[in-house]
Amino acid sequence: MNAAITNDTTSFVPEIVHIVLTELGKRRHSETISEEEFSAKLTRIAREELEPRRLALLVRHLSDGRVRFIIKAVESGKVCDIVESSPLSSAA
Repeated sequence: MNAAITNDTTSFVPEIVHIVLTELGKRRHSETISEEEFSAKLTRIAREELEPRRLALLVRHLSDGRVRFIIKAVESGKVCDIVESSPLSSAA
């Protein structure tokens, strides 16, 4: 029973998390948001949307300019979801 819950954790990641992370990544690439505001908004989305679901947010700035947001289950450490934002996605 516990394994089924852990394997289905991605269904508990609200769509708003994907939307906010994608938008934050785009705004950071286009420099329309400061690093401080970026960090504050990440902290808020983690606190309000992920922590109540026992999920954690990790942010990786990759060498090619992409930002990878990794959502992990706190208890198992398993990756539940990955959202990526690239400099190219902000040029539309």
